[in-house]
Amino acid sequence: MPGRPGRATGEGVGPGAVVAVGNDNPLEESVTDPDTSRHVEIKDGDQTVAAAEVATSQQVGGTAQASLHAASGHIAPGSRASLVDAVMDLPEVQQSARLKAAVPLGDTESLERLRERTDDTATRPAGSTALVEAMPAIWNFPGLDR
Repeated sequence: MPGRPGRATGEGVGPGAVVAVGNDNPLEESVTDPDTSRHVEIKDGDQTVAAAEVATSQQVGGTAQASLHAASGHIAPGSRASLVDAVMDLPEVQQSARLKAAVPLGDTESLERLRERTDDTATRPAGSTALVEAMPAIWNFPGLDR
């Protein structure tokens, strides 16, 4: 969300700092670039504790695809939710009509945050992964044509 340091901006230090990287300048690149992709990380100090690969459609109102994963072992509570927030706060994701995400099946923190940040959410297992298809909540405004 605007004004929150560390949310998809690369700002912030300490636990939960977010780094978003992509092609050249990830924060100013147009969504019309056919190769729009991002690598988003949540860091605790110098260690990456959660990361996501995000690819978006060439057109506004297309589909964003994300693959979220966390480091093995114990990580600070809230790190996985922070990763979902960072992904959902990317302008390219906010301009997408649909989101398809792959999340480790037992990652209840990420799955719960995805449900909170999306509408029309459907989740299904696929091996050791949960596949989530949803509509970013920003598209759920009366009168907004999808």
